[in-house]
This record gives sequence, structure tokens and C-alpha cells, in this order.
Amino acid sequence: MLRSTRHRFAAASVAAILLAALLCMVAGPAAGSGGPHAAPYAGPALIYYADGVNATSLAQRLGVTISEDYGSFALAALSATQREWLGFEGITVQPLPDLTRIYLRSADLDTSVGEPPLDPDLMNPNTGPGWYLVQFKGPVRSQWQTELQAAGEVVGYYPNYTYLAYLSAQARGVVPTWGFVNWVGPFHPAYRLQLNLGDGQYLISLFPGRAGQATLDKLTNLGLTVLDSYGTTVLAEGPRPTPPGAAWYS
Repeated sequence: MLRSTRHRFAAASVAAILLAALLCMVAGPAAGSGGPHAAPYAGPALIYYADGVNATSLAQRLGVTISEDYGSFALAALSATQREWLGFEGITVQPLPDLTRIYLRSADLDTSVGEPPLDPDLMNPNTGPGWYLVQFKGPVRSQWQTELQAAGEVVGYYPNYTYLAYLSAQARGVVPTWGFVNWVGPFHPAYRLQLNLGDGQYLISLFPGRAGQATLDKLTNLGLTVLDSYGTTVLAEGPRPTPPGAAWYS
């Protein structure tokens, strides 16, 4: 009798454990647990093609809208459902949550939102000739670079997919209309700051081709003493103007 009772108790315990496991499988992890059933990523991503997978098949089967087809992979904006189905099919997806961000020396700029709050004294107008940040819509094709270099003077790169270029007033109006360009905005003096600068000595980085005597004279006119210069870097000392104006950082 005692052995039979023990057998029934053990069987009931096993049944309870199996039922609890089944309920956990159905319910999934608790909200915010970050477990394997957490909501899949939704947003811009790179999709790497596999056998039988290309831009046409993705559009037909899953309704994926391809922004740019690179041949072996594609840039697309995915819904959570599309991302999940691609995972089920074993297709490699690289999320790009920072696609529209530009990481500058003194600020992070999200071009999907707009420019961050800036000191009006350290801003340039958004029209006319000048230095501009040109962000492409995704991984940069060599043809895109070539066209930008033909439109203006390209001197630097910032992640993500952003080039610093000097554009004429005409180019400023044309470049934003290119289909592969995501955003164009002025390279404000505020973006060139290095935090915690005080009076004393400064290392000043100049744009390529701007390291001549005329530039050194401008630094002198701003109250700085040039101690040394090598390449595009100048060592100078003197008081920083208070409040600093755009001319000091241009």
C-alpha cells in the first residue's frame, strides 16, 4: 500500500513538471526578459543573399522593400515579422540601428531626427558655399564617392557612411537630390570642438591644402602665437576668445 502511494505521488510530480514546462513553452519568457523569444529587430538592415535568395525573391515572398541591391547583399528596412521569417530560413541579417547616426568629435548627430541643439554663435548657415556633411544611405559604392568628388572637395570621413566635403552653392542644391544621398547638412564650427579646452596651448588640425602662410596669419590675427607647424597640424598658444565665436573654430 505504501509503495503504491509512493508510485502515484511520483507519477503526479512528473506530470506536474511536464505541465509546467509545457505552459512555459506556450507562454514564452516574461516580458523584458530578453530571452530567445524576445521581439525580433525591426529597422534598417543588410540582408546577405544565399542560394535562391535575391532582391526579387525577397520582394515576392516576404514583401521586403530593397533600398539598395549590392549584388551579394542588400540594404532594406525590415518589419519585425520579416526579420523573424528571414531568421527561420537561415538568412543572415545584419541590423543597422545606427544607420542614420554621424559620430563627430563633440556630438552625435542623428539625421533622422535633425541637428542637435547648438550654440547659435557656433553655427553656419545651411545654404551657400561651405563645408558640409554628406551622408550616403548605406554602404558606400565607389561610384557614389566619384560623383561626390566631382561635385566638391572631399577631405574626410565620419561614421556612418558620411563624408566631409566643400560644396559650392550650386552643388549644395544638387547633391541632396541624388537618390543615394540620405542627408546633407552644414559642418558647424560647434562640431569641431574638443571638450575641455582652456587657455594655453592648442593642437589645431587644418583641412588638407589649408596649411599655408595665409592660414597661419589668420591664427595670429585671432590672438594666437604659432609655435610650430607640421603637415596639417599647428601647435599654437594663447587665450581662447570668450565667448568663442565661429571664426575661432573655422
